[in-house]
Amino acid sequence: MKRIFAINLGSTSTKVAYSEDGKVVYKENIFHTAEDFKDCNGFYDQEPVRISRILQNMKSHGIEVTDLDAIVARGGMLQPLPVGVFRINEDMADQVMSGEYGSHPSSMGIDIARKLVEGTDVLALTADVPSSDELLPVARFTGLKEMHRRTMTQTLNARAVVREWAQSEGRDYEDVNVITVGLGGGINIIAHCHGRMIDTNNSVDGEGCFSTNRCLTVPIDLLIQECYSGEYTYEEMMWHVNGSAGLMGYLGTSDMVEIEQRILNGDEYASQVIDAMCYQIAKDTGGFATTMCGDVDAIILTGGIANCKFVTDRVAKRISFIAPVILRPGELELEALVENAYEAVVGKIPIQEFVRASSPREAMDRIDELWESQDWTFER
Repeated sequence: MKRIFAINLGSTSTKVAYSEDGKVVYKENIFHTAEDFKDCNGFYDQEPVRISRILQNMKSHGIEVTDLDAIVARGGMLQPLPVGVFRINEDMADQVMSGEYGSHPSSMGIDIARKLVEGTDVLALTADVPSSDELLPVARFTGLKEMHRRTMTQTLNARAVVREWAQSEGRDYEDVNVITVGLGGGINIIAHCHGRMIDTNNSVDGEGCFSTNRCLTVPIDLLIQECYSGEYTYEEMMWHVNGSAGLMGYLGTSDMVEIEQRILNGDEYASQVIDAMCYQIAKDTGGFATTMCGDVDAIILTGGIANCKFVTDRVAKRISFIAPVILRPGELELEALVENAYEAVVGKIPIQEFVRASSPREAMDRIDELWESQDWTFER
């Protein structure tokens, strides 16, 4: 029997799951209070608390780390990598904890998995990390020769929901063309073309439509002027565009339940703001259809906001002419971690080794070389 324990860290919670032979036995959400982190100055100071609570959870279910074949954690902010399963090594843990590619609670999960298995034969793994990069070479150009587009997106859930939908249609992930629209704190749109994520917006870097608390793509001239206005420090400007913008900036809240109630109560401005966000989501989704020359089998709306009918109805109205619109609210991240780790442990898919790159460009070049060696084509 193969036993896998999965970890998915969020800002205020630690989601865990235990599985046997690829089947989830239980999954739970460990909630953290302000008291838990009262002595922590930042995300990474929370690590001892998170480890303690994970071990408590295991103990409450009679699980010891040494009982496991692998611990798999949702990946954090890493260099561009191929999709799939990676062994967590010291270089990977050092990269995410250094903040070289940004900071996020999920990065800590990488280091936690490594520390939990230390001194044992248990594997520490991660799968389909946010920086999984399968962009077509033409999708990397920005117009500035020294800058290249990179990915930082909801790879794990997006690939999982496409696989789930494809299986329901009696098909494989490699046989379909699907656009996923991840509706969350950031709006992540991905074009999945015959087993490859050929393009995606990077909401972390500021691409795409505005969302709950991010402004994302804005007129560059105006943004540069604001950056040099003297009104903001670097940290304040970063928060201005990613934290206090989007719905938060327009409406003073990112709570979709509250916003819907305001609209139902006749708040025309709130309705206009939501219409604008949905308009931009639909427009960007339509653009992604062009990456596959319009040959799209389905568009899947997923993520937490996919539970909001007043959003999905507005978006679907504008994009349903492209392909059938499928609703898959929420996320499948724990299940996807378990599935990937199990297939890796039993040898169905390879466990890749992380080799730290000297730059994002070097990492991208490695991936492009990998695709050049494969017989991949747009043709059905």
